[in-house]
Amino acid sequence: MTFKDILKNSFLEGFRSDIGTVEIVLTMIISTIVGFYIYCVYKMKTKTSFYSGDFNNALATLPVITAGIVLAMQSSIVISLGKVGALSIVRFRNAVKSSLDLTFLFWSISAGIIAGAGLYEIIVILSVIVTMILFGLDLLPAGKAPYTIVLNSGNIDVKTQLEPVLKKTV
Repeated sequence: MTFKDILKNSFLEGFRSDIGTVEIVLTMIISTIVGFYIYCVYKMKTKTSFYSGDFNNALATLPVITAGIVLAMQSSIVISLGKVGALSIVRFRNAVKSSLDLTFLFWSISAGIIAGAGLYEIIVILSVIVTMILFGLDLLPAGKAPYTIVLNSGNIDVKTQLEPVLKKTV
């Protein structure tokens, strides 16, 4: 056996051709459940004007799509290289509006990768810990951001009338 054969065999060892229907269905079911869980957590966490139903729907479907890609990539080096090439030309045009949205996006994609790898226990532990962190941080006291009030009036009396109210409430 030559060095080339050893390298070829070790490179191809990571690819499996024995992925069964049961494993595929189980992976899709678990990634769907996790996607729905992320959907619910996002909906509860972002009850503000920044909530986007379309973004939340995308969060729910990303684990399933990502798990499917990972399963396909495990089965063949050709598919793996094709997916890498295809994904490298994808260009996303939507800006992520908040850091929290980015956290949920990363969580959703990570859950799909982990499900595709068949590490279901890690998804459950990851999801519980991330949920505890997200809601636990809300319990910590945070400093309030300063507000700016802008008054436009041609009448100087408005300022003198509002000044005592602002001093009392701010």
